[in-house]
Amino acid sequence: MTSPALSERLQAALGSGYRIERELGGGGMSRVFVAEETAFGRQVVIKVLPPELAAAVNVERFRREIQLAAQLQHPNIVPLHAAGIADDLPYFTMPFVTGETLRARIARSGELPVNDTVKILRDVLTALSYAHEHGVVHRDIKPDNVLLTKHHALVADFGVAKAISASAASGGSVTSVGIALGTPAYMAPEQAAADPSVDHRADLYAVGLLAYEMLTGDKVFGDRTPQQMLAAHAIETPEPIKNRRPAVPPELAQLVMHALEKHPADRPQTAEEMLATLDAIGMPSGAGVPVRRSGSAEPHVSLGSSGKLRRRILMGAAAAGVVAAVGVWQLAPWRNGESPDAAAPAKMLAVLPFENLGRPENEYFADGMSEEVRGKLAGLSGLMVIARSSSMEYKQTKKPARQIARELGVQYLLAATIRSEPATNGRPARVRVSPELIQLVNGAPITRWQQAFDADMTDVFQVQADIAQRVAQALDIALAAGDSSRLVSRPTQNLAAYDAYLQGEEASSALAASDANSLQRAMRFYERATVLDTTFSQAFARLSQVRTLLYLNSSVRDTGHSSGPLAAAERAVALAPGRPEGRLALAEYYTSVARDPTRARDQVRLALALAPDDPEVVREAASVAMASGRSNEALTFARKAQALDPRSAFAAMTLGDLLLWLRRYDDARVWLDLGLSLAPRDLGALHRRVMLDLARGDLKAARSMLAKAQKTGDPAALVAYVATFFELGWV
Repeated sequence: MTSPALSERLQAALGSGYRIERELGGGGMSRVFVAEETAFGRQVVIKVLPPELAAAVNVERFRREIQLAAQLQHPNIVPLHAAGIADDLPYFTMPFVTGETLRARIARSGELPVNDTVKILRDVLTALSYAHEHGVVHRDIKPDNVLLTKHHALVADFGVAKAISASAASGGSVTSVGIALGTPAYMAPEQAAADPSVDHRADLYAVGLLAYEMLTGDKVFGDRTPQQMLAAHAIETPEPIKNRRPAVPPELAQLVMHALEKHPADRPQTAEEMLATLDAIGMPSGAGVPVRRSGSAEPHVSLGSSGKLRRRILMGAAAAGVVAAVGVWQLAPWRNGESPDAAAPAKMLAVLPFENLGRPENEYFADGMSEEVRGKLAGLSGLMVIARSSSMEYKQTKKPARQIARELGVQYLLAATIRSEPATNGRPARVRVSPELIQLVNGAPITRWQQAFDADMTDVFQVQADIAQRVAQALDIALAAGDSSRLVSRPTQNLAAYDAYLQGEEASSALAASDANSLQRAMRFYERATVLDTTFSQAFARLSQVRTLLYLNSSVRDTGHSSGPLAAAERAVALAPGRPEGRLALAEYYTSVARDPTRARDQVRLALALAPDDPEVVREAASVAMASGRSNEALTFARKAQALDPRSAFAAMTLGDLLLWLRRYDDARVWLDLGLSLAPRDLGALHRRVMLDLARGDLKAARSMLAKAQKTGDPAALVAYVATFFELGWV
């Protein structure tokens, strides 16, 4: 079928949802088109199996495998937006990434500088480490599937080779149409031999092939026929890199050759192992090759009572004498390969809970300070900020900065110490904050900005604004219209009202709590805040949200119970129509209380326009889309919310909920199990997991799970919670 015929057939099948612009190319396992996704006005890539291949695969098995891969959300992985069947042609969509492929870079430049090679390898291995931890093996790592933007490498096409091979195994005959499952030049020996036990170590072999080609400019076994190439992987030993390019550091050359071992057991066993080796290589200023760091103990993001954050964060690197050496390299773009119109992806930042150095009873104030700064930064374009619920997991953590950044998928961390002192002897109350912005460069924490603030408590809002502004400047974030005013805006002029609001946030765990007692306690604090300051829009929005949650927890749902959330939300919007909190509260009210999906959709659109990367807004957008029957849109929002809040049980449960109601039980189990593991005592997490067992017809498993839960929690609360939601007489 010619390209015009296929594109016309695809366009007709997809309808008005996409407008196909041109074909990028393809061959092998897919044809690639650039299109506009009309609902969002954005460019996407549509990859479609050609008709001759589509006829040879089991479509439903293919779709299930693609859906599994679509759950991967990581900064170094090109995400899958959607998948489906159009006129019997399986297809999937992903973002259009501006830049070039690693294949194009090698074809243009030949061998790459060592530091560029290390940087690309680090990004690819980070992506693979995440995918392997989630049970997904790529199986087709090659330069064509590594995309280079201005500062990062992204891996594309996760799950495609597995989807085709699995669907063929379930009844199709892919090889009969002459299409290889994978790419011979980048196949591990066990792949070439069609070993059914191929695992993640095949990807590590392919990474070795990538590295060899980047460092030498040539494929390991040159240009051969596919059959000759497969045989070479099985029996030939590659020429050592040191013979091809003696200037390559021995440690790096050894790592690459180690990855190219024929037997999987002789290679590095995990992507993390290879990353650890790369992390032991530093780049001195003015040098073109790495040097090994000596004795660099990994520092912890654990702030001692001295408040000397820089010394503690960097002590390992400073002891090895490499901080200045790495600093020269930290923001260098892809040398000799920078595309002038390549758009760098948004920077990813996590604001860690500020460490309270004052009285224990002031812990809520420290948490509130970090959350206020996080909220200001989250509204900036070009910056994505991890949600509070995920960042709060690292409160008083002893984990090293490198591990935290990797677990959250970020390049930057903002940490701080804070001490608040009460007024004494006529001296006003004061607050001291010592924030530090940390960038992870090649696994090493580097300070980008640090400053101490000492101010009267009455100036606490100015301190918050100053911190947010300094962080934005250090990250080189271009402020859009209105950003500057939002950074300096004050939630309230009344410190007592603000204090009550922060105590409400602590009581409700910023709405993560699901038990009625915590929510009622939080409601009293929010009500006090709105009484003390009748213009405090954020407090009114929170009051509405907590009243909505209490309504859902109530077995008596009458007009009296439902009117409170609406009044508070409308007041929040009236006070601050340009802020997202009130719109979000209205959307939640119309979704959960009024059951009016049309109005909920209107409000969530307004909230998204004001805060497109706010995790709460994105999560509500998923719920509203699902209630309106737009399941693909709902999954897109739910996956984005989970990426913004990767350690949140609620985000995982939201995604699991959607998959449960779509009857995609295997997929739902992945996320519901994650939610329960992150919050093992949360009643919401438990009831969702129980409902999954019931949906699958496994009453025995559901009862067993409830029986176990009753041994570690409050049986009465458990029965009340599940009965309130589902009226299960068998509990």
